[in-house]
Parts: sequence; structure tokens; C-alpha cells
Amino acid sequence: MSEKIVFDSFAILSFFKGEKGSKIVQDKIEQVQNGKLSGFIAAVNLAEIYYIIWREKGEEDAETAAQSIKDWGVKLVSIDENLAKEAGSIKANHSLSLADAFAAAVTKNENATLLTGDSEFKPLNDLSIQWL
Repeated sequence: MSEKIVFDSFAILSFFKGEKGSKIVQDKIEQVQNGKLSGFIAAVNLAEIYYIIWREKGEEDAETAAQSIKDWGVKLVSIDENLAKEAGSIKANHSLSLADAFAAAVTKNENATLLTGDSEFKPLNDLSIQWL
């Protein structure tokens, strides 16, 4: 089975905006498309990406971004009771956003590596993180 990567909102937004680290994100997307990596994104992180792009560029660009993530083969992880409790536990013990807590919870549950540049994750020493 291929290695697993979880895309944080920070990583996907940096890719769409062409910011620092976007080449790393592009490489991971290509690896997901080629079957070398299994890619995941929490539903709440997709919502975050969607609303940020909508506010900055409009609904059509938000739809295009959401469809692109799906087309890349990144698996959308829905929120169930166990994931909600895991994210809640992470949020209770660390100073990070709820969306980031869900990205961390998916990373733990999938035994994956989190792709991010968000410094809020630095205190989570038990996560495998690839920094942008």
C-alpha cells in the first residue's frame, strides 16, 4: 500500500495561490494522481478552503478548487463520532483552530503524514508532519 498524506487547508491554499511551498504541494498532488501516495482531506478543511476562495475570488473559483481536489484523487474524510471526539481531544489540549484539529485527527487515524506550513501544528509532537 502506498504512503499516506493529509492535506491541510494551508497546503492546498498555498498551492492555489502559488505561495511558498506550492511546488512541494504540487509534487504530492502528482504522487496522489500517480498512485504513489494516498491523499486525504478532512471535510472541514475542504469547507475552509471553499469559503476562503469564495471570499477572495468568488463562488465559481471555489467550485473549481473543490472539483480539482476531487479530481486529483484526494479522499474526502467525513466527520463521524470517533473523528469528532479525536479532533475535540486535540483541540482541548492544544491551541489550534478546529479545522486544524480535524486535520490532525485525520492524520492520526490514517497513520499518515500531514502536509502543512501552519505553525499551529508545531506543539503536536506526536504527528508526522512535512513542513512547507
